[in-house]
Amino acid sequence: MKTLITILFVMMIVVGCGKSEVEKMEPEQRKLTAEEKIIIGTYREKDVDDNMKMVFLENGVVENYIGNTKKKTARGGTLKWSIASNKEEVYIEESDGFIGVFRIQTNGDLNMIAYIKDGMRRDVPKENQSTLEKLK
Repeated sequence: MKTLITILFVMMIVVGCGKSEVEKMEPEQRKLTAEEKIIIGTYREKDVDDNMKMVFLENGVVENYIGNTKKKTARGGTLKWSIASNKEEVYIEESDGFIGVFRIQTNGDLNMIAYIKDGMRRDVPKENQSTLEKLK
């Protein structure tokens, strides 16, 4: 099941669906909070494929790479990341409104603990949670 959730999330990132307001937004230029500064960097999905990397940029955009090739969603969409109001979670929003919810670990890694679809938050069972390991 963990593999299925991981594959679905990766496919949503690489393939994408539709357009939304997130895709249409221009990246904001503003001063980052301390929590946001911690998130900036490169991650890979732990125990999956070393070739796939996600880069969290200062402007709130997530860039995806397979090897050294930058990938976009199928319609050229943009993934956006933000810190949740509780400051313990990171949201990654896909252009179709799907939101992956990641808990910030003390070592800087991000664990996918839930997702939000159609306005409903659904927890991911512990045994199915995936981890984005922070590389730098």
